[in-house]
Amino acid sequence: MLQKKNFFLLYDILVSVLAMPLACLAKYGSFDLFGESITQSYFLFLYAFFTIFSLFAFKVQSRFWKYFSINDVFILGIAVSVSGILWYLFSYFVFFNFKVPLSFLLLLTMTEGVLLCFGRLCFRYIHYPRPTNGAPEQIPVYILGDLDAVDKVLATLSHPSYQTYKPIGIISHRQEDVKKRLRNIPVVSHICDIDHFLNEPHTGHVVLMADQDELTSSADFLRKFTEKGLATVFMRTIGHLSQAISNENNNEFDYDLLLRRQNYVLNPAHKLHLVKDQVVLITGAGGSIGSEIVHQVVSSCPKEIILIENCEFALYKIDQQIPDTIRKQSLLCDIRDKTALMNIFHRTQPSIVFHAAAIKHVPIAEDNPSYAFDVNVKGTHNIIDACCHTGVALMVMISTDKAVNPTNIMGATKQIAERLLYAKNVKKTKFLTVRFGNVIGSNGSVLPLFNKQIDLGLPITITKEDIVRFFMTISEAVDLVLESAYLRLNHIQEDKGIFVLDMGEQIKVQDMAELMVIMKGKKIEDVTFQYTGLRPGEKMYEELFNHFEVKKTTPYPWLFLGVSEHQETFDDLMTTINQIDHYIQKGQEQQVKLSIQNMTLGFEKTV
Repeated sequence: MLQKKNFFLLYDILVSVLAMPLACLAKYGSFDLFGESITQSYFLFLYAFFTIFSLFAFKVQSRFWKYFSINDVFILGIAVSVSGILWYLFSYFVFFNFKVPLSFLLLLTMTEGVLLCFGRLCFRYIHYPRPTNGAPEQIPVYILGDLDAVDKVLATLSHPSYQTYKPIGIISHRQEDVKKRLRNIPVVSHICDIDHFLNEPHTGHVVLMADQDELTSSADFLRKFTEKGLATVFMRTIGHLSQAISNENNNEFDYDLLLRRQNYVLNPAHKLHLVKDQVVLITGAGGSIGSEIVHQVVSSCPKEIILIENCEFALYKIDQQIPDTIRKQSLLCDIRDKTALMNIFHRTQPSIVFHAAAIKHVPIAEDNPSYAFDVNVKGTHNIIDACCHTGVALMVMISTDKAVNPTNIMGATKQIAERLLYAKNVKKTKFLTVRFGNVIGSNGSVLPLFNKQIDLGLPITITKEDIVRFFMTISEAVDLVLESAYLRLNHIQEDKGIFVLDMGEQIKVQDMAELMVIMKGKKIEDVTFQYTGLRPGEKMYEELFNHFEVKKTTPYPWLFLGVSEHQETFDDLMTTINQIDHYIQKGQEQQVKLSIQNMTLGFEKTV
């Protein structure tokens, strides 16, 4: 049976043979240009040879006929032109100055090119995917943004897979673009004249193509669109379009779109250099931060990855997401179990440890102080001991801004854990604490609750109207954690100091909720906000540095160093920790809570 690639080659050979007689017929009214049939056949063979040679030399044969495009036409045109020139020169210099008219050469190459393109276009038309007969009615779409970005969207929408959506107009960033057309779609308005555009009747969606540094103004546009009854979809990448428009009621939400500042651009080679060929152990591997660390470590070619998690289902989920090509061990273990931890460390011999396991929910920790202390403090101490005993090169602990001048048990226990790493000083192991604020869409974030409340039409519950928080995306936070780890090992040699990530400005939580409402195509007036008041241990705002820490800059704009002026030794800390553990063993919860507060530097009760 004739294979496709052989059929394609056969077609190109046939066209190469037919092009010359057809060009002769078009120019001279006869198939005979050279007088003698032998000479005619010889020149035909030479031209076909040069044509096929050029098609292979320019790799035209390796291009898909089914996806034949303008770029392919350009490459094919160059190949045919080169073949014609080679044939012309060969005819002139080898066959005793036999000179072919240049007009004939031009006609010949044009005939060849048209026939080659014609076959490919026919094949594309026959085999290109088409919408099924049951395709839904097309949804009219307005696209807002820079024309370069809009052009990419229009190119995607032209594919049959996206023919559910019909672009009907473009809202450009520039006034001079109005009344022009891009891919035959009219530019109907520009940003400065958006109010005039919105006063006219419209139906459909508006797709925002704003870059990250344009998000603040985009939020204003979203608000205006929804006020006029236009559904809105925010887009960072073309891939969001089909998900966002095809199912407005989808519970999934891209929380990263809420971050109204530009992410830092880091060097991906640093991550690779840190992790490649290393045995990497991650605690809390099934959590939001832990699982993102797993994904990014896996992409950097580790020698082996060790997952530690105390929740079976969370461990199963993250285990299933790791490719079979990566060596891995998925181990159920509670970091409070020091014996089990020691056995794992001695057996696996990790070189880098990311400690992401922790009790992170403020209300839960407030109601369970003993458990929070066991996990966040004693569990961290167990990891420190295991690292020291097995000669781990670097231990990185994930901390939180709630550890700064804390007002709750969760923040207090994380501060104590920070101080443990800060005070530990051994030659073989480097210790690093990375501190940052709320992670958008993580397990501990309030935003998934907002998303659920909006979908169900419930009141959105916020503690206070003016409450503010620092926010980061999960991927951004982990990128910076891995970059910090690389710098700690290779560039920043100071043994003392907590790495604090630049979080930008604090954002009002209500503003985030309102933006979610708008991005889900609803109006602010249709949503009720219910203020519940501050919960025990909750603050109106967060801070990034304790009162006893000095903020120092680094050569990296996204990274600061918090250097403690408080003098204490690791043994002093352990004495107090053991005393609190004594109260835990006796079940004296109130005494545990009071002792944690007393041990915490700058602790202040709020509610």
